Amino acid sequence: RARFLGHLELISVFIRAIRRAGLPLKYSQGFHPMPKLSFGAPLPVGMESLEEYLDIEFAASIPPEEALEKLNGEAPEGIRFLSASPLSLKLSFPSAIMTEYIAQIKDGPLGINIEPERIEGLIRDFSSKDSIPVRITREDKVTDVDLKPSLAALSYAGESNLSLVLRKVEGTPPV
Repeated sequence: RARFLGHLELISVFIRAIRRAGLPLKYSQGFHPMPKLSFGAPLPVGMESLEEYLDIEFAASIPPEEALEKLNGEAPEGIRFLSASPLSLKLSFPSAIMTEYIAQIKDGPLGINIEPERIEGLIRDFSSKDSIPVRITREDKVTDVDLKPSLAALSYAGESNLSLVLRKVEGTPPV
C-alpha cells in the first residue's frame, strides 16, 4: 500500500518514523529549519520500488545497526529499511546522484524474450563502446547526450531485464 504515497507524503512518513524512533535529526539553520535528509528522484504514484536511497544527517553519532533497528521498529507497513552505513560528509549524497533503471528488452515485433547468453554479449558490446549517443525528447525539446560518462553499471537482471545504473554528471541534462 505504500506505493500509493506521493513523494512529499513519503518524506513526512520518514520524518515521523525518525522522530518516533528517537533519533537525533540534524536541522538546517535559519528562519525555517528543515531536517537534513536527501532523497533520490521521486517515483510516480502507484509505482513500487524494491530499493531506494535515503541519506539522513544526525546531530550525534549513531551506530548504523542501531539506527536501522529503531527505524524499522517505527516504519509503517510496506516500508522497510534494508541497510544503513555511515557516509563522509565530504561526499555527494549517492541518493541524489545515482538512479537505477530496469529495462525489459524484447526481440522483434512479436516481443520474444532474448536468451541470457545473447544479452550478456550485448552488455559486453555496449559497455566497451567509447560513447553511447542518446536522443532525449521532452515536450518540444530534443537533446543529444553521450550516456557513457553517466553509466555507472549495466548488468543482466534476469528474464530479459537489464539493470542500468546512471549517475548524475555535471553539465548533462537528466536522463
